[in-house]
Amino acid sequence: MARPGPERPGHGRDPRSHRPAERTQSHLGENILIHTDAGELFLIAADPSDCRELGRAKACGPNWCNPAYADGRLYLRDGLKATSNLYCLELCARE
Repeated sequence: MARPGPERPGHGRDPRSHRPAERTQSHLGENILIHTDAGELFLIAADPSDCRELGRAKACGPNWCNPAYADGRLYLRDGLKATSNLYCLELCARE
């Protein structure tokens, strides 16, 4: 399967190497959460007929670590060095 182009959420260019930016994907119920190496989160509707962005947020700084999701919480590492921080974001549905 081809990787999405730069116009797709969660996909950009790494200015240091001119390579596509990396991202991870997680299924959250009926949606997909994308985390980029720039620290951005994108929530996408998991609809095969349409790529619809439901929301986005800058969650942390640049990093190359895969986030972990458990019990409604997303764990992210902020930064590229050993002195980076670990964040826990509680993800919940709007009421």
